[in-house]
Amino acid sequence: GNLTLAQASLQSAKAVVLSYQAALDSAFKSAKKTNSVTVSPETRLDAAVSALEKYSDPNLLWRGVHPFNVQHGPAAVMETFYKPLLSAFSALQRRKDIFLAGFSPEDGE
Repeated sequence: GNLTLAQASLQSAKAVVLSYQAALDSAFKSAKKTNSVTVSPETRLDAAVSALEKYSDPNLLWRGVHPFNVQHGPAAVMETFYKPLLSAFSALQRRKDIFLAGFSPEDGE
């Protein structure tokens, strides 16, 4: 059917998030070889930083729980959060079971 402007906006935002998640997933693949060439953890992290930089504002303010706390910018998020996480869990993968989007009263919608 026909989408309202607000619904179309949400669908567009969801498409951006899904593209970001696909880029991040590609960077985080636990497979150690690509076309018979070993991919180093540093190369995978560089690809992840590139994905995060592409899909987030350079002035990103990321709020995590302790010990990650507040991080400024994509590189800081990658260094402080993702790098230790991926080092600790080499076969870590994200699973999308439910993906919702909507407006909140704070959005003014």
